[in-house]
Amino acid sequence: MRYVARLAGDDFDLALGEMAGYVEARKSRFRIVDKSSKAVVFEANEGIDFSELALVHEVCAFFGHDIQDIETNTLGKE
Repeated sequence: MRYVARLAGDDFDLALGEMAGYVEARKSRFRIVDKSSKAVVFEANEGIDFSELALVHEVCAFFGHDIQDIETNTLGKE
């Protein structure tokens, strides 16, 4: 399944590493499709609970094609 995640801006690489390790520890493949300075689009198995991650602000299913389909400057805002 394809997801989009908004990662902590303080250390994007650390947040990305936390998410990759978390996904892989659940016996799922983790493949980055696209990324920007605020978000990453990735593929992983369905059914993973991302709520335990400290450096990931939110994760949701992504039905677009690439990161340009997202308004990254408003990502996470109501």
